[in-house]
Amino acid sequence: MQLGRFDFPGLVAICTSLLLSVGLAACRTGGSASADDLPVVFLDTHHADISRTDTAADGGDAGRDQGHEGDAVFDTVADEGADPLTVLDVADDPGPFDQGPSDPGSHDPGLDPGASDPGAEAAGCGTGPACAQGTTCINAICESCRFQFACGQDCVECTGTATPFCLDGSCVRCRVGSDCADGFWCDGATHACRQCGVDDPVHCGAECKTCPADLPVCLGGACLCNQTSCGALFCVEGACQGCDNDLACGPSCAACPIETPRCVGGTCLTCRDPGDCPADQWCSAGTCRPCTADDPAHCGSACVKCSGDMPACSAGSCVCDGFSCGEGRRCTAGTCENCNLDEACGPACVKCEGATKFCISGSCRQCRSATDCPADWACGADGACIDPCAGTLGCANDFAPDGRKCGTARVLGRTVLNAGTTVAGDTTDEGNDDDLPSIGGPDCWDAVDDVMYKVWMRNGDTIRVTADPIPSVFDLSLKLYRGTTCKSAWKTDLIVCQHAGSSGAPESVQYTATADGWLTIVVDGESGTDIDDFGPFSMTASLACADTGCCCR
Repeated sequence: MQLGRFDFPGLVAICTSLLLSVGLAACRTGGSASADDLPVVFLDTHHADISRTDTAADGGDAGRDQGHEGDAVFDTVADEGADPLTVLDVADDPGPFDQGPSDPGSHDPGLDPGASDPGAEAAGCGTGPACAQGTTCINAICESCRFQFACGQDCVECTGTATPFCLDGSCVRCRVGSDCADGFWCDGATHACRQCGVDDPVHCGAECKTCPADLPVCLGGACLCNQTSCGALFCVEGACQGCDNDLACGPSCAACPIETPRCVGGTCLTCRDPGDCPADQWCSAGTCRPCTADDPAHCGSACVKCSGDMPACSAGSCVCDGFSCGEGRRCTAGTCENCNLDEACGPACVKCEGATKFCISGSCRQCRSATDCPADWACGADGACIDPCAGTLGCANDFAPDGRKCGTARVLGRTVLNAGTTVAGDTTDEGNDDDLPSIGGPDCWDAVDDVMYKVWMRNGDTIRVTADPIPSVFDLSLKLYRGTTCKSAWKTDLIVCQHAGSSGAPESVQYTATADGWLTIVVDGESGTDIDDFGPFSMTASLACADTGCCCR
């Protein structure tokens, strides 16, 4: 059958792809070839130039690849009717398919049976070829195997083994001291972790420290000095010290003797601290001295230092002095006490005398109780004696106020009322200042004009008042109030409103006090009109006091 003209290079590519597929399938068996394995021929497309068409005039050799003897050769003929498959000349098996460089002189590891082929057993690095031996692919770059997970020529993994670190291409136990646990150091020769020693001056103690030049000896895990390492100092109990201690004192650096065991400023003395002396002595410039009964710095057998409000030393004890107790306190028998006494009172500790001879809460007062006051007087909470009849308690008459309102009522004295008295008055033109409501108010008529008086009542006092109008047509009323507010608080303070008598008849009331306080008397007219219910009157009053003298002296 004749073949028409077609794309010969495309046919070669198809054949090559089929041959590679068969070859890869054979390689995947993973074992050696058996007797049933078919030979696979790999086309070397690099060396066969299938784009050329040689004529017979070329002698038939122009299309052959002279670079590799024994490779498959493709020949094309001028006769278009020739079968192109007949031109495949397979001399022998050319080896693996070569995708290498076009330079026939370059090294082709696929053709050299002795060469290492990194692509045969390792995956490619990124999109490039596989890494060579001793390298590993990291982020698409072939790196030398110097890592803990890939170390040395074989790229072995150190992690998780007894030698977990990679050093110079080998897995080792440690590289530096920090690779070892606490209390161990890294041996640079063997790279093994070794335990720090108690006598190793280079790795001394749990910290594996190197002992310095002045402390070159490692003993028991501590760096100590020796007799030659301290230079101008002295090695005392493993430490370099100056010659100012008990074991090396003064220019000779000799130990202090028993009788003067303490080194003070390069001199051996008896004592350096208070504890160097017996309990009843103190250290004075290196010498133990007895404590005394009058030394405030070393007082008594205990050698205490007196201070604060007890700064003095007397008979071996710390005591106060005249200035140490502070304000409001005084020094008594060596002890500070508060100034709350009659002879020493208050911040200045003064003596209470005269009218205020008693000290109460730091102040001089008149009394502590009523027995400190005059008879019938009381002692107040502030220590002052109280005269219950003093001040505004109304022992005498006081007619200076105008008497027109409760707040300006005239005073009827207690001592005057106790003896009985009669007062002349007149309501004419005095004004209607105590006018109680006629609707909703008490049953008490009152007219326009009125006059007010007041009396100081003590609990148990009894007063009797009679008001007698002088003109017979004057119909009078008589009212009593507790306190001095009168009509403004009549619902609670009104005691009585007396108006039973007819015109011209007197009105009388009597009242016994149940508490101390003022009692207001109002003389008023009784009529509901303003005609003739005002005028002069005569008022008689008497007071029976609950106490002798009516509490007025």
